[in-house]
Amino acid sequence: MKTPLSGSAIFRATARASTGYMDGNDLLNDLRGDNGTIMRSVAVGYVMALCDSWMQSAGTSQSGDPGVALLTLEQSINRVEGWLVAHEADRGGPAALLVRSALEQTAPAQAERRPGGLGRFFRGARNSIDRNVVTAAVCVAAAVCGWSLAAILGLRAHDATRDVELSQRASRIASLVLEERRYEKDVFINIDDRDRIESYARKWHEAHAGLNSALASVEQLELSEQDRKAVGEINADLRAYVSGYERVLLMIRKGEIRTPQEANEEFVRYKSAAHRIEAACAAIYERATQRAAPLT
Repeated sequence: MKTPLSGSAIFRATARASTGYMDGNDLLNDLRGDNGTIMRSVAVGYVMALCDSWMQSAGTSQSGDPGVALLTLEQSINRVEGWLVAHEADRGGPAALLVRSALEQTAPAQAERRPGGLGRFFRGARNSIDRNVVTAAVCVAAAVCGWSLAAILGLRAHDATRDVELSQRASRIASLVLEERRYEKDVFINIDDRDRIESYARKWHEAHAGLNSALASVEQLELSEQDRKAVGEINADLRAYVSGYERVLLMIRKGEIRTPQEANEEFVRYKSAAHRIEAACAAIYERATQRAAPLT
């Protein structure tokens, strides 16, 4: 049965997947389905990513019969959920370490196959989440489209990973643009307070540095002609927006602009560039999501 893909729902869910879980309470909440099918799938993908890292460090493998791999993953997810339920007092700790504890304590025989394996997993847990977070995002799309975990394991890894990464990075760019806009407004609102102006200006530049990095990471992907053109337009609009912001900020510092109203009136001509960036990011995101998660 086909289920319409909700772009906004996937957008929010992949954002959750990108940041991961801070503690076991959030993870258990989603694993038990309290936040709905989509967020449960994010939690499943999160555990799958850590489980994969644990298996590698413990000297085990998911290769071979896909049915066996699927069973192993399902068992691991069930073990983690059961362990979290049974350890209420510990659930305020970092989710990655709690998953590690659950896997270790419920499968000691596997953990002993390679001495020190779980120590390596412990040290690399954060990097493992970053490398494998695409799994969680694909799992989200799978839930919305009605795929099974077996179907997820059979995805064409290269194309799916590329497009989910592209959707995540487009989401990140849009988020950073909104962050810049917020600090831009904070500068204008606090125009009578020199210290606050400089504080928000620094935060704006930090967000902008992150935005430049995010754009560079998108350009490293294998992009379609349409997406590459869109990224070029984003860069052009970003230059226009930055030029306008820095121009108005300089006028504020010189005392040529003295009120928030004057700042907004001077800046209004550059706002359309920011709006076009947001629209372009949303379009890239939708195209990438549709390619990575076709309806079945």
